[in-house]
Amino acid sequence: MSKNDKSLEEADILKILIYSFSFVALCAILILFLIMPFLKEYKIQYSRLATQQIQNTKALNELQTLEKVIDDFKKINTQKLAQINAEFSQKELLEFMKNYFDDIKINLTPIKKEQEYLKYQFGVSVKMKNPQAFYSFLNDLQKYKNLIEISTPIEFKSEEKHINLKFKIKVFYAQAIQK
Repeated sequence: MSKNDKSLEEADILKILIYSFSFVALCAILILFLIMPFLKEYKIQYSRLATQQIQNTKALNELQTLEKVIDDFKKINTQKLAQINAEFSQKELLEFMKNYFDDIKINLTPIKKEQEYLKYQFGVSVKMKNPQAFYSFLNDLQKYKNLIEISTPIEFKSEEKHINLKFKIKVFYAQAIQK
């Protein structure tokens, strides 16, 4: 610097500070005006994300609850599910019934009232020596390979040496579920 340069001596520090502060403030205001729309959009998107995460958590909890219910159902009803998916054979049913009854007559009857999974309906007429055979049949029918229901009315008619019995059998089969 030269000896004649007096620019620094004549400079007013207060004016320089005010101009510098004004420049910084103006830059800050411009930057805020540029960032504000992005901040507003960010808040909206963040709010949407938080809402979606809450919905996802609820849906996941519901899904896990339903999966647990289905798993519990499968555990409890494993035998019933196997029975409803087993192929039905009238001949095998007749052989099974011979363990409990005599003079067995099975007639296929039309299904009047549609029921889900109801495949066949039979009218059955049998003879038995004592009522205990029928109760044993009902008990063992729960373990039979097919899902079979005995429907009412059940007619008992006593003869001299045997009891005539008439009832209806419903066979359920889940062919729609088969893979």
